Amino acid sequence: MHELSGRPGRYAPWGIALVLVIMVMLVLVVMVRALVGVTHASSFKAQNHYRRAVALYLMESALADTLTQLESRPDWVEGFDRKVLGQTPGHYSLHFNTTGEPFEPTDSVNNLTGSEPADGPRGEDTVAPRTADLVLVAEVGSVTRQVEVTVGLGVTETPPTP
Repeated sequence: MHELSGRPGRYAPWGIALVLVIMVMLVLVVMVRALVGVTHASSFKAQNHYRRAVALYLMESALADTLTQLESRPDWVEGFDRKVLGQTPGHYSLHFNTTGEPFEPTDSVNNLTGSEPADGPRGEDTVAPRTADLVLVAEVGSVTRQVEVTVGLGVTETPPTP
């Protein structure tokens, strides 16, 4: 460093100021990068939570939609393929195995009108008479929710009259 003219032992103040400014800038850069990282992680967590919540609501809507269809037509087997609810992101699906091919884990079986047990994804005779084994799948972005529900008709047999 250079000495100031006329005063021995005193150094130019801009040299120390430059070092301090560089140190402060380094600290600020580290803090800004940390803030950006935390903000990005928080945003990702919030988006993931949002998708999981929407998938749950879609799952509930899929079940309500399916039960409505089955109440009006107990032999209903059309299902839903990536059905969307208005402006809601994501979709839900329900597929019945009506082809006779081997069952997939996501296949549903409608045996509401049957009087004998039916084959299902878990094996032979696993779907009781007058029940439906439903596998509903909701997808929102990278989040997938799947639920399996067994429902019955609720029909009671009337005893024979004497």
